[in-house]
Amino acid sequence: GQAEGKASKASKPGKPPPPPGPRDTGIQYNYKSVRDLVFGAAQTTVGNSLYGVITSFTTARDTRGTDMSVSLVVTDALGGDAGAGGSGDATGPCELVINLFAPTPDQLPQVRSIGDVIRIHRIRVQQF
Repeated sequence: GQAEGKASKASKPGKPPPPPGPRDTGIQYNYKSVRDLVFGAAQTTVGNSLYGVITSFTTARDTRGTDMSVSLVVTDALGGDAGAGGSGDATGPCELVINLFAPTPDQLPQVRSIGDVIRIHRIRVQQF
């Protein structure tokens, strides 16, 4: 990506300029846990966001259409047994399979290894 900047006023000698402020886009993100997205009321809403730890992933691959896709398995925290099939239950660790689609591979998350942390906005949960 490219950075944009504004010319800043000259600062006093020996004093560094103030750091740039956060970008205020006015967007409010509603972060949920993986557990809330899988078992809770958040399961039926659109527009939730999450931070997750990647426990498994695929590399970018072609779909039957024009997009590329990756699949990620994320959990709220490392450690623990997610149960048979990695689905967890209402009391144990919980994992969520996330399928992401984009026209080109560079628009998909570039996962380097298990344990990477990912932030996803406006996730829609579907059972299938």
